[in-house]
Amino acid sequence: MGRVVIADPFSAFDKEKVKQTLKEEDEKEVYSYEKDNIGGLSEEDFEKLVEERYIRIGYEKEKNKCTQLLQKIKEHQTHLEHFRSEVEQNFQQAFQAHKKTVDRIQKLKYNFEVIIYLKQG
Repeated sequence: MGRVVIADPFSAFDKEKVKQTLKEEDEKEVYSYEKDNIGGLSEEDFEKLVEERYIRIGYEKEKNKCTQLLQKIKEHQTHLEHFRSEVEQNFQQAFQAHKKTVDRIQKLKYNFEVIIYLKQG
């Protein structure tokens, strides 16, 4: 059975792309002047109407893509804001630790100087 799959002449085709193309073909709306002309439009007006319909469909698809992209961007923004707050919190903790260390060094320096002055008399 393994040899059959390897020798498959259609294995080079991208199955997902083929499925996507077939799905797009099924979704594509096809209009016929004889069947779909309900309002008694002239052929030119009917063609303009069909063209506008295709444009509207394209706009709707683009709108859906943009909406999905906007949602992903918002999710990424919330992730970055959370990450920023974590970094800011870590910075504040490190800054407080640094401030305590500097204060401690100043106290030790002062205590050392006081001991020197007391010994000198």
